[in-house]
Amino acid sequence: MSEDSCIHPYSLPTKKSSTSQQRGQVNRPEDHRHEFEITKLWDGTPLKKEDTVKLSIEGIDRWLRLEVEAPFYKDPAPPGGKYGEACPELYNYEVVEAFFLNDSNQYLEVELAPRGEHLLLMLNGRRNAVVQQLPMYNIAEIKDGFWRGIAYIDNEYLPRNITKFNAFAIHGTKDSRTYSALFPASKGEFDFPDFHRLQFFQKVSFDHMPPFNKPAERNSTLWSMFTPRQ
Repeated sequence: MSEDSCIHPYSLPTKKSSTSQQRGQVNRPEDHRHEFEITKLWDGTPLKKEDTVKLSIEGIDRWLRLEVEAPFYKDPAPPGGKYGEACPELYNYEVVEAFFLNDSNQYLEVELAPRGEHLLLMLNGRRNAVVQQLPMYNIAEIKDGFWRGIAYIDNEYLPRNITKFNAFAIHGTKDSRTYSALFPASKGEFDFPDFHRLQFFQKVSFDHMPPFNKPAERNSTLWSMFTPRQ
């Protein structure tokens, strides 16, 4: 069986259609769901339609459910990477990333890869990773030139009072590496991509969805160990 038609150990549910999705913008549905589409490179250059990436975020009980649908470019897999397990330096490979940021510059970085590897990092201040390789339940599937991933992010990993969000996609190797962003940097301002330019993250409210609409349950033991650092 070719990798392009690979079905991983867990089957994925049929994706629900949506008429409220907007490119590079935030939807504010009445239910517990946000949908996004990455349509630009890191510097704001438009992507071709076939290179766009879709993400959806849904609150379910004490978890955020993150779903990704992206083109599969058949980049080399990370050496030693295993399906469903944390993979160090996954950002150096084909990956989609989601960042959840609060006003104290505390944020969670979630990375998903087409073959089922993942990487979660808690950052207390810009680029200051304080916890890495957190365990997480996720599934992935490669089919018909695309890949889909679903992850369940535990409330314990999420910083308090998340106010901003951004998402990125990376593929290619060496000089052909391509970086895309939901909310890109200002065109012409920088010579290279950096996904930790927090000033370009945009406001997204998660207050209407679980677990954020239950303040009494938002007591993360992990985050309580860290004083906010800019």
